[in-house]
Amino acid sequence: MYLPHDILYSIFGTLDGSDLKSTRLVSQTWRACASVFLFREIHVSSAKEDLDIFQKVAQDPLLNKYVWHLKYDATQFVRPITKQQYIQKLYSQTRWKYYCGTTSWKSDDSEVDEWMNDVLSHRLSEHDAVEKFKTYRFIQWGYHLYQKQASFQHAVMSNGKFLEGLTQGLVGLQKLRSVIFEVSWNYESRLGDRRCGSYFARHWPYYYSCPDHGRMGIGLHANHISSRSELRAPDGVESVRAITHALSQAGSQITSFDVVNPGGCSPPGLSPSFFGMSEFPTRLKSRDLEMAIGAMSHLERCVLHFASCMDKPFDDPSTPEQFPSLAGLQAMLNSMECLRHLELRFPDEYTEQPRMYNVNEILPRGKIWPSMRSLILVSVTATAEELLNIILCHTPDLRSLGIGNINLADGSWEDFFEALAQSKKLVRLRFERCGYLFHRNGEIFPLYDGIENYVVSGGRSPCLADDEPNSAAGKFLPGFVPTIQNRLALRGPRSWLELVCWRGG
Repeated sequence: MYLPHDILYSIFGTLDGSDLKSTRLVSQTWRACASVFLFREIHVSSAKEDLDIFQKVAQDPLLNKYVWHLKYDATQFVRPITKQQYIQKLYSQTRWKYYCGTTSWKSDDSEVDEWMNDVLSHRLSEHDAVEKFKTYRFIQWGYHLYQKQASFQHAVMSNGKFLEGLTQGLVGLQKLRSVIFEVSWNYESRLGDRRCGSYFARHWPYYYSCPDHGRMGIGLHANHISSRSELRAPDGVESVRAITHALSQAGSQITSFDVVNPGGCSPPGLSPSFFGMSEFPTRLKSRDLEMAIGAMSHLERCVLHFASCMDKPFDDPSTPEQFPSLAGLQAMLNSMECLRHLELRFPDEYTEQPRMYNVNEILPRGKIWPSMRSLILVSVTATAEELLNIILCHTPDLRSLGIGNINLADGSWEDFFEALAQSKKLVRLRFERCGYLFHRNGEIFPLYDGIENYVVSGGRSPCLADDEPNSAAGKFLPGFVPTIQNRLALRGPRSWLELVCWRGG
């Protein structure tokens, strides 16, 4: 039976990977139509299986023309690791994955079932679990495979084989448009049901310890469980260097780059040390910066989720806490002339008082992005005037703003929101989840009901007291310099309205 290509595309677009593989076996026509969806997104990692598959697809002229998106699995296996550390890691991962939404498991191995029951029912402490299960078969075999993969990953990253294979593959992907940099493995509804990610990730047994670092993310050092004398580079730094070098050497002009955490409850991400001048030998040198700029200068979309800003493990008191410099990030952002969407998410790094990067340490001074439509900033420090200057001057065509966990070093949120409301500029305001708005030396700003609607579409300011008239909202503006006030008067009426507001966490 003959079906037009547009109908086949409509049908095949709803199928998952296994069904698409089956449809490719029906006929040459179905094979070509199904390949459009099956190979639109491919994966790569430093695992031998993933690298082999990536190179085969990239070098096949019948398949590489369909590839638009590349997902780079940047998870790392800790090396070296003892059996005790391996079991401790598996213990915490098992409980973490279960409480993040995985509610059931199924195994034909009685040892695995015993492990699951003991760990999830709190029958055993971490120390008791190590003593009881250290001789179990699935622990010994899992520890062996973990060490084997860790050694292989370290070897291919050190000797340049991975970079060479990645570059050769990217040369063949002429239609590549985006790279998604994944920093953890994703799990679906059941603990033993992982159908996402690369081939290697999908086939790694769920009862073996995974390479992700759970709630701590990859901002910590690769050997964070060892002594400080053994520390090298923060996790993920070598992976970012590899992808930026490969993209630059292959001449790939991608338009989208995302660092995301698809499987975590807490957001691990990219270490800020990649962009700074830290103590590590793999810090961002001039050659690395040149490669990063060459790979990223054509971006229209840039999403960066950062891990811990502290340039050392959480439990290491040997050196004072400090944030690594982001001079490399500023230079890279300064090269992006066509940027339309920018999302920067830093982690929570505060106890009693917020301690975050200042916006002037992140964004290049004086840079104007005329095409930017959407901006999201999470966990940064700025003054009210600095934020308004970014929104009104540096992003003149901004339409969507997302903020969360922002600390105003000077000014108040009442002033800021009143200025945005009078600018008549935004058509979308979004408060990000799991974050607060700080001002007045650490005081938390109450998110009044309707503040988003007021900023976007006007009306009565919810910051006013019940007995104050609408016109009293003007009292929030006199603190701003005249140039900001003049800027507000130049804005035109809104063209359309879209309101999104996320609350809670």
